Amino acid sequence: MGLGWAFDGYVFQAYSKPVPGTEPVYSFHSEIRGLWTNTVQLDPRSPIIGESQWIPDGISFYAHKSPMNSTDLRPVFRYWNRIRPSLTNDIEVRSTYLTIKVEEEDNNNIVRTDWIFDNILFYVLPFDDKLSMN
Repeated sequence: MGLGWAFDGYVFQAYSKPVPGTEPVYSFHSEIRGLWTNTVQLDPRSPIIGESQWIPDGISFYAHKSPMNSTDLRPVFRYWNRIRPSLTNDIEVRSTYLTIKVEEEDNNNIVRTDWIFDNILFYVLPFDDKLSMN
């Protein structure tokens, strides 16, 4: 990922192997114009937004496609942002932000004015230090 990145904590728990009711989650990264960014989704094809910038990395983990009538599973929301908005849509670099919190719950002082909601990607268990898998 290069210099300048800091671990910000875990967002959610997912499965490293398929279990009943889960689907593979594919990861992608971009190094366009020397800027590194990544994203994930259930679809193995490149993301539609910024499609030409994404390089597939394969399956990262497994998650639920729906909440399956479970009160424990939480949706993972994806937001997009233009890193350099002055560029045209064909060549502009996109970054993503994933969260399991709805915008009103997020108290991390992240300015959302430049972030555009995309969709719910999949459903996961929230991260809990007591339940974390080693």
